Amino acid sequence: MRRLTHGAALTCALALTLTAAACGGDSVPPLETPNDTTKNGGGGGGGTVQRATLTVQVRVAQADASVLAPLGWPGGAVPGAVVVVQRLGSTQADTVQSDAAGTARFEDLLEGSYQVSSLRALTATERERLAPEDQEVSALAGSRTLQVQAPSTATSVDMDVGRPGSLVFSEITYLYLEPPGVGGYPFWQFIELYNNSDTTIYLDGKLIGSARDDTYDRANFPCSDYEQFTSDAEGLWLQFLYRFPGTGTQYPLAPGRAVVIATDAIDHSEYGGLDLSRAAFEFIGAADVDNPVVPNLVSVGPREYFLDRGFFINALSDKVALIEPLDPASLPRHTIPSTGVEYLRVPADKVLDVFTHRQRTSTSPPFCPRMVHERFDRQPSTGQLAEGTTRTLQRFVLQVLPNGRKVLQRTRTSARDFTAGDPTPGTIP
Repeated sequence: MRRLTHGAALTCALALTLTAAACGGDSVPPLETPNDTTKNGGGGGGGTVQRATLTVQVRVAQADASVLAPLGWPGGAVPGAVVVVQRLGSTQADTVQSDAAGTARFEDLLEGSYQVSSLRALTATERERLAPEDQEVSALAGSRTLQVQAPSTATSVDMDVGRPGSLVFSEITYLYLEPPGVGGYPFWQFIELYNNSDTTIYLDGKLIGSARDDTYDRANFPCSDYEQFTSDAEGLWLQFLYRFPGTGTQYPLAPGRAVVIATDAIDHSEYGGLDLSRAAFEFIGAADVDNPVVPNLVSVGPREYFLDRGFFINALSDKVALIEPLDPASLPRHTIPSTGVEYLRVPADKVLDVFTHRQRTSTSPPFCPRMVHERFDRQPSTGQLAEGTTRTLQRFVLQVLPNGRKVLQRTRTSARDFTAGDPTPGTIP
């Protein structure tokens, strides 16, 4: 159980959708770390690298202070929080647990830009102490980006309460295989959804949306082009929308049940993938293979997905959203002049769940400060999967209710809510 614990041308084309540098676009230097002469006594010609101490104070966000007041945490400090610091562009992370005063201390960090995130799961006893209307609160989380400078840096992170929500992403595949003689093969991917609530949810008319051009700070396409999108707390800006079939009550999903949407609902084992021929749904595109017995999610704009093969998650960067039924024609739209790409704005109150991830390679430009507003997701999953893997990202199981129903962790922090595991489409291990 994932319990919470303390062809070649196609390959190039797929990469090109994320960064021009992947196939001869913007030229950027590889990631480099200068020689550490501070700790090793000099030499190497890399210059002096200063080491820093980072002190992080984690506390309950003011807006949620009344919710967690029954726990009696002095001054709103959060004890026992798992605090993670990760240097931007690196896959390495350091983890420390906050003390009784809500303080976590990190030693010997390189100077630079860091993402700090914190997670605190509530115990069953703690949840019982909350007011009846707040006992669904399962955890709290927070995140921020900052510059760490020697000799020491101090910061604070406000933590917001996490609630289970209703329909959530429970398992995600986002990397593609490269079978011999075939090249890049992303079509074995799937998205698993889970009913995290205590009532039946109808999938009819709901949408899955995506966007991916606002991840990297490139010379021709700078982060400033997308700032109006990523700083918007009242709307989520997307490029692609796929709609579930059904007219209202044709596709129910009971509490504690999962459902699989395949990129292509066929047997992919020949190429090293999974047999998804029995998926509940599949995405469909104009040039796509179609399993006639599996209902299709159809594109409703504003763009048809790359290669006309239905939707798949890009290996380097993506944001994916679950959305309540709505009419795309009624949504505000905006075109980025530098790319000619049209986005539409989904109102925040129509967004059910958001998953974000991004991966930096040795040739990709620096990350933009954020992919979406923190209201939707605080920190993307970064570097958890290696290229060519058949593992997936799976949402943590936070608790198992007496009736056996599992409640998944949802703190709107993809980096902390998901962990890598072997694929289990359709079930929650």
